[in-house]
Order: sequence, then structure tokens, then C-alpha cells
Amino acid sequence: MDYEGEMKEAEEVIGVMKSLSSIVNTDEDFNTIQQVVQNLESLVNNCLLQQKQVQSCIQGLREKVKAKEQRILNAQKLNLKDEELEELRNNLAEARIEEEKARATARSMEEHLDGLAEQLQSVEAQKQTLAALASEETQLKNELSLFSTISGIIPDLAKANVFAGTLLDNEDVREFTLDYSDMSPYQQSKTIWDMIR
Repeated sequence: MDYEGEMKEAEEVIGVMKSLSSIVNTDEDFNTIQQVVQNLESLVNNCLLQQKQVQSCIQGLREKVKAKEQRILNAQKLNLKDEELEELRNNLAEARIEEEKARATARSMEEHLDGLAEQLQSVEAQKQTLAALASEETQLKNELSLFSTISGIIPDLAKANVFAGTLLDNEDVREFTLDYSDMSPYQQSKTIWDMIR
């Protein structure tokens, strides 16, 4: 079981997730984020499974230590030779060291698992936010399409501080730019209204 490798992989996934979540431009980006979330969930589930395996291993080591302790007690009762008793004590010490290493590994895995669970919750929250943004983006596209169909104006949203776009007037197609800085709100409305007619 390569816990450190899996934990590094989880950290890399989280790093990628953070870089992707800054802005979603396409459905493909959103699908990629969903796939990353699924991979992260799979990794967390894998860590849980491995944690159970470590717990099982610790339980086995505890039983092994108890069995060796019992052997030592039995050997002391039977008055075994010092060499045999010393060998049993050495075996017991080794078994206790193995058990402590397994416990340390289990503690480390639990800490990593807790961190992954928190990160998964954060990713899930981001996923919901992105889903809401995608829904809002679809709604805005529909509204823009409706506006263009009714008014015959296709706005150019890339230009800031001006109202620019393309005017579809029967068979005439022309581009326009209106600078609002020197126009009153009434003049702005009238100009746009005249374009729609």
C-alpha cells in the first residue's frame, strides 16, 4: 500500500481543481471539473478502504502481541531457560514495534483522510456554484438571443463602456458603436429605440 504516493496524487488533484475553478468558460471545463470531483471521491473511498485494511492489520498485530505475551507468561510459569525466555521477549518487543508503526500509519492516514474530506466538501460546494453559474449563463444566453431576435441588434459584449454591436435592418447589416459618455439617458434611449424601428 503506497499511502504517500496516493496522498501526493490527491494533493495534485486538489491543485488542479483550484486552478480549474477560477473560471469556467465552456461545458467542457465544467465536465472536466465534474470528472475531477469524481476522481477525488474515488480517492477518498480508496483511502477509507486502505484505512480499514490498516485497522485490520493493527488488530492482527495486537492479537500477535497478546499471543506472545501469553507465551512469555506460560514460559515463566514453566521455568524455561533464559535463552528461550529472552528470545520470546525479543519477539514480543519486535511485535510491539510493528504494532506501533501500524498505529502511526493509521493516525497519519486518518489525518490525511480528514483533510481530503474537507477538500471534497469544498470541491462539492464549488461544483454547485459552477452549476449555478452554468445555469445562469444559459439563461443569459437565452435572454440575449431573445433580445437580438426582437430588436434586430446583436450586441458586442467584449467592448466596455460603450454600446456596440451589429444592427440587422431588413437586408442591411451594419456595425455600430454608441459612446454614452456624452449622451443623456434620454438620448441613449431614443437612439436605441430609433435603431430598433
